[in-house]
Amino acid sequence: MKVNLFLTDVAKGYGPDIRAVYFHGREQGPLGAVFRFKGEAAFRIEIDAARLECVHQKLFVFFHELGHIVLGHCNTGNILKNGPEHLARGREDEANTWALNEMGSLDSGGRVKPGDAHCVGCTVKATGIQIKSGLLEGQSGPFTCNRGQ
Repeated sequence: MKVNLFLTDVAKGYGPDIRAVYFHGREQGPLGAVFRFKGEAAFRIEIDAARLECVHQKLFVFFHELGHIVLGHCNTGNILKNGPEHLARGREDEANTWALNEMGSLDSGGRVKPGDAHCVGCTVKATGIQIKSGLLEGQSGPFTCNRGQ
């Protein structure tokens, strides 16, 4: 794993209890996760950068995981608070929307801006995330990444 100093600095701006953002290339499991350092209250964010095709996808995963911290979804353990599936899905939806908003991809009505539709659509397709119904309404695909080519 390698510390991403830039994203670590960005994350620390959201709270002093966020210590580091790591990129790794495990190529299995979740694309991102929030953990606490053992025996401490400090968080770390891990992102599987090897499976993400472009900067937009990496930033989305970063802001999604950061959203879980900022929105209070993390407990004192190493993982997201356990609970019924509908509550977990609600937390994921909330973190997705928070991430898109922080990235400036949503307009004042909470819909994806036309200029961001391609990258958001591509990120949805590549990461398998679910976003609130209607956010991409009226936008046309196909949503495939052409940034890394």
